[in-house]
Amino acid sequence: MGRVLIVLMATVLAGAGSLVAQGPPALPLTQKELAEILKSKEHRGQAVAIVEHRGVEFELNPEIEKQLRKAKADDQLIEIVRKSGPSARAEKAQAQGNTVVPPDEARDFQAVQNELDPDRQIQLAGDFAVKYPNSTLLTYVHVLAAAAYNQKGDIDQVISFCEKSLKLKPDNLMALLVIAPMLPQPQAIRTGNQEQKLDQAEQYAKQALQLVEQLTAQPSEQPGQFEARKSSYQRDMHSAL
Repeated sequence: MGRVLIVLMATVLAGAGSLVAQGPPALPLTQKELAEILKSKEHRGQAVAIVEHRGVEFELNPEIEKQLRKAKADDQLIEIVRKSGPSARAEKAQAQGNTVVPPDEARDFQAVQNELDPDRQIQLAGDFAVKYPNSTLLTYVHVLAAAAYNQKGDIDQVISFCEKSLKLKPDNLMALLVIAPMLPQPQAIRTGNQEQKLDQAEQYAKQALQLVEQLTAQPSEQPGQFEARKSSYQRDMHSAL
């Protein structure tokens, strides 16, 4: 079960896409991240699509434009970067009735997401919850805390934090993918109403399967990779039915 959760967390977080139900909102690129994409033979050709999908956390100015052009950015990419900075994204979000995650909040989320030590990750997740109690990212932070508790072998806390996540966002696919195969485990059903927990696991799995069907491939994801990711989710959810 530890393998399942680790794989799910890695693939779902890496594959967060345009549908809200897929995962956390894609965080804007830093200038350094964009430069690394331009240096990468694998991702250079996808730079425009990636910037359009994620945006950038900086405003384009003459100095940054000079640096990007030096890194082989063409006119099309420069124009996309110009239209994808904080100001432009805020205006677009306001027009659509959405919100933009502030840079400090986005960086704190990334810190939780990138932390490898489970105890430290749990601490960072708790700090985030206190600092940003109304954050749209909090539902995903709770799933990251669940993943950390899984590394520690604490299934009760894994389930508890997934339930917290689903309370904030009932269609959080990340949480559903984690909790559905967890509830039928012997450690989970040793207390409480066993039949009720198994029924809940089945409901979560069915809901997750419906959301998986709505997944879309990411800009850097090849068709084969996308289908493999979907198939992996589906196999794990069918095992919970």
